[in-house]
Amino acid sequence: MLHVSSEEPRYAGVSARLPLVLILTVITVSLIACSTPRKSEPELRHYFDKKTGANIMSLQQPLVFYREKPWLAANTRDYVYLGPIEVSRTGQRSYLLWLGIWSTIDRFGLPSKSVQDDFQTVYLVADEEPMELGIKAWSGKELGMANAVYSTPVDSASNAFYAVTRDQIRKLAQAKSILIYSNADAPPGAEYMLRREKSQYVAEFANYLSGE
Repeated sequence: MLHVSSEEPRYAGVSARLPLVLILTVITVSLIACSTPRKSEPELRHYFDKKTGANIMSLQQPLVFYREKPWLAANTRDYVYLGPIEVSRTGQRSYLLWLGIWSTIDRFGLPSKSVQDDFQTVYLVADEEPMELGIKAWSGKELGMANAVYSTPVDSASNAFYAVTRDQIRKLAQAKSILIYSNADAPPGAEYMLRREKSQYVAEFANYLSGE
């Protein structure tokens, strides 16, 4: 940023001898440097879980999927938050897909066990190619994660963890479209869709895996 000052420059004698073109060039380069956006920091989160001795890697923010249910109530939506996780312990690595399941109203109208019944198996469709995932755990503690890796806007959300492979994560990263179903025979309109364009963060996660 340039500041106008009425004081005599400390090195006025030197600057006065600089050609005008050179002065303008220096100013132009300075302005370009100030206006050029810095490269964003990687959107991956790494931390060491002291209680379980596991190194955890995840996205900073999960992807958000939703489906509308206007016949239940106005502005009603069911949400599924999705995020990949790498758990590394004593040289052994495993990969998980976390789903945070919740609704703007009591969509299921039943205790969390019913949510668990509905999401025992989920179907991710990446570019029209289905991917069937069976539940592995309903709590991160069961998988050696003492702290929550991802969060949702509501405390009542159900947390589901599914075992995946690196190749499956890469397929999700490369997919142009992803849909989530909780039932293989779900009718039209029952799918969960991305709330916005697919984040590049998943691709960054997959690129990290490719560098192993």
